[in-house]
Amino acid sequence: MKKTYSYRKRISLLGKIKPVQTDLASEDAPKKARLFFNEQSDTKAVRLARQQLYQQIIETANEGIWMLDSEFRVSYLNKRMADMLGYQPEEVLGQPLELFTFEEDLSELHENMQRRRRGERAVFERTLKRKDGTACWVLVSATPVFDDLGQFSGSFSMLTDISDRKQAQQVQNALFRISEAAHQAKTLEELYYQLHQIIATLMPAQNFYIALYNEADHLIEFPYYVDEYDENPGPQKPGKGLTEYILRTGQPLLVSPERFAELIKQGDVELIGAPSLDWLGVPLKTTQNQIIGALVVQTYTEGVRYSEREKELLSFVSSQIAMAIERKRAENLLRHSEASYRGLFNSVDEAIYIQDQSGHFLDVNQGAVKMYGYPRDFFIGQGPEIIAAPGKNSLHEIYRMIREASSGSPQVFEFWGRRCNGDIFPQEVRLYKGHYFGQDVVIAIAQDITDRKQYQETLIQSRADLFMAYEDTLKGWARALELRERETAGHSQRVVGLTLQLAQAMGIQGEELLHIQRGALLHDIGKMAIPDHILLKKKALTKEEWVIMRLHPVYAYDLLSPIEYLYPALDIPYCHHEHWDGSGYPRGLRGEEIPLAARIFAVVDVWDAMTSERPYRPAWSGEYTSSYIREQSGKLFDPHVVEIFLSKILLL
Repeated sequence: MKKTYSYRKRISLLGKIKPVQTDLASEDAPKKARLFFNEQSDTKAVRLARQQLYQQIIETANEGIWMLDSEFRVSYLNKRMADMLGYQPEEVLGQPLELFTFEEDLSELHENMQRRRRGERAVFERTLKRKDGTACWVLVSATPVFDDLGQFSGSFSMLTDISDRKQAQQVQNALFRISEAAHQAKTLEELYYQLHQIIATLMPAQNFYIALYNEADHLIEFPYYVDEYDENPGPQKPGKGLTEYILRTGQPLLVSPERFAELIKQGDVELIGAPSLDWLGVPLKTTQNQIIGALVVQTYTEGVRYSEREKELLSFVSSQIAMAIERKRAENLLRHSEASYRGLFNSVDEAIYIQDQSGHFLDVNQGAVKMYGYPRDFFIGQGPEIIAAPGKNSLHEIYRMIREASSGSPQVFEFWGRRCNGDIFPQEVRLYKGHYFGQDVVIAIAQDITDRKQYQETLIQSRADLFMAYEDTLKGWARALELRERETAGHSQRVVGLTLQLAQAMGIQGEELLHIQRGALLHDIGKMAIPDHILLKKKALTKEEWVIMRLHPVYAYDLLSPIEYLYPALDIPYCHHEHWDGSGYPRGLRGEEIPLAARIFAVVDVWDAMTSERPYRPAWSGEYTSSYIREQSGKLFDPHVVEIFLSKILLL
């Protein structure tokens, strides 16, 4: 005969409290396991206190939170959300979502609106348009909301600002591509084209040019010039254009029409060429702080503007671009003019070493002398070990790469050097086969990458911080679900701890434990997608409503599977209602078809639920709960998991 467990839960969302009746069934539940609970109404004071608590939690959350009505106008937002958009909260309330969306994203926005109307929950990345017109990248977790009649009444979203991560990824990728372009481009023209394409990944760059100052002839040359209105002006004497202003001041410059009018009025510049809407230029400086030219983007299109963000980005990559141009120019000169070898050799800021095929230095430039602080004669006839930091390099591997380079195969590696004053620093070294006054040699070009290393460490820390933010967000989701379902405080943390103990007792270790921890924390996250009229229902659910309720593992899968780092944690949220005998849901898996993590968690979840005191019933004793779990071994639970749990975990 089928036995039924009945209990009531309270679910709270933004202070709204409703009772709901839920029935759980089991074919062979013991008679004494039946539970009956009486619901008592909360006092007005309790409801008010709870509402204030929830409001405080939302207002102090690290994530932005807002609610949209059925027409996707903002009906509520917390302070963090307003700050992310750059508005005061009252400026946002009542506004349509389109106000915070860039024109090119409107089509995707409207598609997402339709999905919410259909009841689809989603996690995705998008950009929001701030008050000042700049973009804010966010990770959005959006949930549709339905009223008691099942009608769509809006949506609830949590938004995490990931702008810093996105920008860091873009800049890191751009710096890497610039370095690669400097080495792979066969000609300067090819290098300039690749630099244009790289800048276009960071900002609008339809109109882009590179201006270089030829000091010997006192000319400004434009080796690369792409503009929708003006032709390449060709070499010319410096005048009073914006490019010359950059070369004179050595400072980046962002010019709007208003700023341009000011500069003209002050007599600093003159109009040259077609007037642009925004003009942005940065100087190209060598590592010796010498200005060799300027890098410029401009826009003539309404709605396409530049800000301080673009100025900072362009300034940040300009030194790498200047270095790439200088390197390519130096390589070209070295390849085509041995007669001017010495002057060229010493004019390059990077350290250059000429080595014979056994690795001994034949010559070094002034860049190497400045980098290490030793005179040129110190290097001649020595090998790389003379400047190597003790214990930081594999000299055997370095000599192997020198042999590879001498046979025509270019090599790239990191080398830790030690300066004359004892300082240890990292370099990127590139080896090429070359010619030195008629003999085959290996040319080594070394660049100090201390700044790059520091940037990488900062990025690693940023990723670690983002990881912690994600973990905090998961805990927030779990706690929000506890509050919504009136779970005993600490339920999520208890089941996580006990699940990890049981998993370790069964031999699971390493990264798999981390996935189990996340899965246990989010085991019932799919219930966030269950409509209120079902989840909050006071009476027993109908057969049709149970069909929907039992979809919450599927909703968990739909919610979490798009998040790459959570995909390995899906076994528990998706499969913890599967039964060993095949009677579970949503897929009716049987025996070892059920993932081990889900089998482990199923035992722990029942143990914690039964031994925890609830408002509607006292806690079961450990002995009584153990008896029930043992009785369900081979039916609901994996017998091996039950045996380990009862014989090892409960004895700890």
